[in-house]
Amino acid sequence: AETLPYKDGYPIPEGYHPEMRMRQGLVIAGGVTFGAMYLFSAAGAAASADKSLFVPIAGPFLQLGNIDFTSTTEGRAFAGLAAVVLVVDGLAQLAGAAMLLAGLTTKKEVLVRGPVTGVTVRATPLTMGYGGMGIGLVGTM
Repeated sequence: AETLPYKDGYPIPEGYHPEMRMRQGLVIAGGVTFGAMYLFSAAGAAASADKSLFVPIAGPFLQLGNIDFTSTTEGRAFAGLAAVVLVVDGLAQLAGAAMLLAGLTTKKEVLVRGPVTGVTVRATPLTMGYGGMGIGLVGTM
């Protein structure tokens, strides 16, 4: 394998060396979470007269101030649902951004396979079948 997980105190296999790497899983998960939720907000901002949803992370919380909770019963129910959606959207953007930032700034130690040394390849005559001759490649690692 190209990389192996590193466990402190365990012997390092031959041909591998420890190296610090970015936390790729956090970067991918954070980027996808933040990007998907921000896309949701941006689509809402494009359809709305108020463009505060274009602001990453804070936009959904800014939009909460524009919700009218004093209308009819049906209007209040819709306003309450909209408020929940905006809070969840803002918190999901914040969580995605936090994961992305953590993945980019913290490192983990992994074992990386070094270059293979001592490899030789040569062409050599080989016998083929009964009395036949050919050329083959022979190598060592």
